[in-house]
Order: sequence, then C-alpha cells, then structure tokens
Amino acid sequence: MIDSFFDWLSMFDTLISIVAVIFSIKVWFKLRKQSKIIQEAAKQTPEIENYNGQFEYYEKLYILKPAALCISLVPTSSSIRSDVENFLIDEYPQRSFDYFEINKSGINQDQIEDLINEIRPKRHQLEAGYYTEVHLFIQGPVQAAALIGAILDNWKPVKLYQMNRTTRKYEFFAPLIK
Repeated sequence: MIDSFFDWLSMFDTLISIVAVIFSIKVWFKLRKQSKIIQEAAKQTPEIENYNGQFEYYEKLYILKPAALCISLVPTSSSIRSDVENFLIDEYPQRSFDYFEINKSGINQDQIEDLINEIRPKRHQLEAGYYTEVHLFIQGPVQAAALIGAILDNWKPVKLYQMNRTTRKYEFFAPLIK
C-alpha cells in the first residue's frame, strides 16, 4: 500500500514538473518577444533636449505595434471609433491599428472614479498586447482629458489628437511627454 502511494506521488511530482517546465518556456518566449520590441523602440528613440524637438520626433514617429484609444465622454455621442478609424486609415495607410474604446454618456465629479476604473483595465490590455505606441483620441471636457493624461503619463509614447472644429477632422496635437 505504501509503495503504491509513493509511486502515485512520484508520478504526480513528475506531472507537476512537466507543467512547470512548459509554463516556464512559454513565459520565456513571451519575455523574449517583449524584450525585442522594447529594444527596437529604444534604438529608435534619440535623446532630445527641447520640447520642439520632441514634438517633431513624435509627430513623425513610426512604431512597430500601434494602438488607438478612443474615449468619448459626451452625452450626445456614443462612439468616436469610426471617425478615428477613418482618420488613421487616411493618415497611416500602411499601418494596422488595434482599437480600444471607452464610451460614457457624459461625466461629472461623481463619475470620475468610474472613469479611472475603466481606463486602468484598458491600460493593462495595452501593456499585455505589447503595444509600443498609443494614439489617444478624447471627446469630452478638458478636465477629464487632463485626468486621462495623468493616468497614461510616464508610460510609453502617447500621441494626442484633437478634432479641428473648422475641418471636422482629427489632427495631431502633441505627444504626451514630461
């Protein structure tokens, strides 16, 4: 009886070891892929001392894996994604974007925590997807935009866009930099 228990325990130990090795190999491959993407982005990033230099650099920046974050906080509109998609297809026809969006029908002080709790999972999704650049489009009050900028600050290249009221088209406004 005791021998069969130890035989069973030995087989269970072997099974756990095999699962651990497979998991470790999978993690190693993911980290290796992420490391290569980060190294490529770091090679492309020059040291720039002034804001104008940073603005020009980020305006022309071509990154390996971009994402678009579309946030609508206006009660009269449900989504800005289709406008953003059309703009990015026209502006960057050779690039493929993944889209993430948050839609709220208006925002006030009581809803700020809800907004923050919706942005954080999107940021985690963007981190898990190994995106190297985020194009940020916000429709809503400036105060909410400042809050969103603070959440995304000191993270990865974030390009801000604004809707031009005259042409009714998006245009690059500035990079989110310190």
